[in-house]
Amino acid sequence: MTTETFYCGCPVDLEQRTFDRAACDYVPVNDNDRAKRTEAEHILPAFWIAHFHPGPSCWEKDEACGSARECCLKNDDRFKRAHNDLVNLTPAIGELNNVRSNLTYAIVPGEERLFGSCDFETDSDLRITEPREDVRGDIARVYFYMGETYDLEFPDELRTLLDEWDGTDPISPAEVDRNERIRGVQGTANDFVSQ
Repeated sequence: MTTETFYCGCPVDLEQRTFDRAACDYVPVNDNDRAKRTEAEHILPAFWIAHFHPGPSCWEKDEACGSARECCLKNDDRFKRAHNDLVNLTPAIGELNNVRSNLTYAIVPGEERLFGSCDFETDSDLRITEPREDVRGDIARVYFYMGETYDLEFPDELRTLLDEWDGTDPISPAEVDRNERIRGVQGTANDFVSQ
């Protein structure tokens, strides 16, 4: 079983939380600790788990509980389950996890590559990130699962993009394998992949 970073496809050593930079021609912008390790990336960012929900948002910083994320984790069981759901977590290069932050997925005009051959573009002014083509359907199906499982509502423009990505990037054997490994660990998995 080969595991790779989500955005660049670099081979990963999960125990060491490292990846093979040369194998995917990843070139960091800032060669710091985060550029040398993998992190658990929320495909649907925690910020949006709190904000795409139709009820009141738990995303409020409070001295009693800490940061907005810490407050959500302490005070909102739905958010905590969604935040920790393995379907929504994947290994990513720490630097890209940081750059992506809570940016929305979209198509970034142009193809300026800042990270070597890694097909990952971002536009901080537009607040968007464009992932490589062969994970776009994976992203869509994770969003569909998260929406259905945790009562999240996506803006029409995002939903249209996700529908397109689902259609242009079909379910792969690696996606099915990952889904079944998740089922083995947490007892549930993404039915949008199982179908």
